[in-house]
Amino acid sequence: MFFNNSIAQNKIEVEFKTGEDDLAVRPANVQGNLKITINYKDGTAATVLNNANKNQTWPKNSIRRVTIPLPANANVFNMASIELLRSTTSNNIEDIGADNWDLMSLEVTATQKKGTQTSKYQLLVKRGTPLNRFKGGVNCDCNKTYPFSTPVLVSGTTPWIDKFAPEQKSNISAVFGNGGDDLRGGNDNAKVVILFKNSTRTLVFNNLNKGAKWDNFTEKMVSGNNLPSIPDVKISDIKEVQLWHTGGGGMGADNWDLDKFKLTIFINGESKVLVDRVGAPLHRFTGDSRRKSFYVE
Repeated sequence: MFFNNSIAQNKIEVEFKTGEDDLAVRPANVQGNLKITINYKDGTAATVLNNANKNQTWPKNSIRRVTIPLPANANVFNMASIELLRSTTSNNIEDIGADNWDLMSLEVTATQKKGTQTSKYQLLVKRGTPLNRFKGGVNCDCNKTYPFSTPVLVSGTTPWIDKFAPEQKSNISAVFGNGGDDLRGGNDNAKVVILFKNSTRTLVFNNLNKGAKWDNFTEKMVSGNNLPSIPDVKISDIKEVQLWHTGGGGMGADNWDLDKFKLTIFINGESKVLVDRVGAPLHRFTGDSRRKSFYVE
């Protein structure tokens, strides 16, 4: 099945982390671009995305996210596996022109909309050193299939289910994918500020790296400290997430390249993913640019 990106409300997002050997474009008569196939348990025709890298090289240590539209009746619990294919021509010899690609990690999520409710599920998280080396040439190792695990709900404003009201606290969890320029730490730290539509008050989570240096091309998963919730404010009232680099400007100012940022908020027993973005970089923090704003849908 092939679908139009512009009209699909259901989708799969596949995140690739490349290792020390990039995915490089080769002539079509030598090697094809990346093809992604989503297979289904009940034998429904597979969903296919050709040329997933859009004729572009994916540099070493880079993060790329690919969106695949799904049909309106797609069911995340019917999804069986993802197949990655980097084809080579059938008659090529041991070809120094064929590309090898190191895949370090693969993450797959599926978004499904039913009525007014939109839910996101995690289907797969795989990591390795590398996870797989796609080898071109006559001894092609260019096809790999990964079965999906049982879908886990990761966003959709999951309500608390209990006879007791939850503690009136707020917190966050965040994933930072660092690019080619590190976060120095010390006085140069990461801070998150949450802004609301109907309140001038904010939730501020300081020093998320706890003063530590975050090296180039590393991924960090952190949590904030519990804060008292703001009265009469709900998750649906959040309008903006600000990510700050707390360092100063001038000579010797620390720069920081951020390639990935995912932020989940927890308020009074409910949770929602507010930001889930990647880029190359997503943002470069400099002495003249210390804040990046993300507006919540």
